[in-house]
Amino acid sequence: MKTLKLLGFVAILGATILSTPSCGKYEEGPGFSLLTKKSRLVGDWDLKETVYGSLTTADTDDDILTFEKDGTVKATDGSTTISGTWEFTSDKEKVRTTYEIFGTPVSADFTILRLKSKELWLQDDDNYIYKYEAK
Repeated sequence: MKTLKLLGFVAILGATILSTPSCGKYEEGPGFSLLTKKSRLVGDWDLKETVYGSLTTADTDDDILTFEKDGTVKATDGSTTISGTWEFTSDKEKVRTTYEIFGTPVSADFTILRLKSKELWLQDDDNYIYKYEAK
């Protein structure tokens, strides 16, 4: 009998969660995820397209962005790779990447528009949107 009550409670809780309006952190989703933001971000991301206003450009190159659990990041553009660090900012609504280029640290903040296990959309300060898929 206790098992039936527990199963009923879980079913009601699940239905409530699924019917609750989305209150996700990111503009394009997901509304709800059991995975942490860090676990969704960590991995290899393949750039698929860049959007600026009404202009969408498909990416046919091998542009890969790799976020590691230890806070390091690698950006690979074909045969060139640069390494740096990453961190969440603005209550995990943004991610900051920092690379050292010719001995000078260069940082960029990206607003996270979508962060799913297989999709990542980042927007820079110039309103370019970079759409990645998990590799």
